[in-house]
Amino acid sequence: MESERERILYRTLGPSPDPSRGDPAAAVGRRAVAARVSITAEQTVSIGTLGTQRLRLLRPIDAEVRHEDGKVILWSDDFCTWGSGPHLTAAIRDLQVAMVDYFDWLAEYAAQDKLSPRLQREFAALQAIVEVRP
Repeated sequence: MESERERILYRTLGPSPDPSRGDPAAAVGRRAVAARVSITAEQTVSIGTLGTQRLRLLRPIDAEVRHEDGKVILWSDDFCTWGSGPHLTAAIRDLQVAMVDYFDWLAEYAAQDKLSPRLQREFAALQAIVEVRP
């Protein structure tokens, strides 16, 4: 069993901060508050698709499955994002939507040369596992 680790989960709350400062909350176009949560991973699932034909994963990504307050929470280290839902299928779909939104946001701001160095590195790592289709 995996040891307990602290995670910062971002909860959305309103207008986006400045993405050039590297705030990951800006990735979904909203301001976020960080809440430190200490929970134990119960299992891992592999996600092989992002749920859209426009973006294709070149390899499956793993997401940690956790349960908290009656919800299923999935965390992706690859995308540094999470999804949740009342059951696993809903949490997977929520995570897929969050990953697509994050990738699109990074691509948009990278095209405008507005990403911080940290987010530039993160986007480069994501481009290595995501193929953009026309």
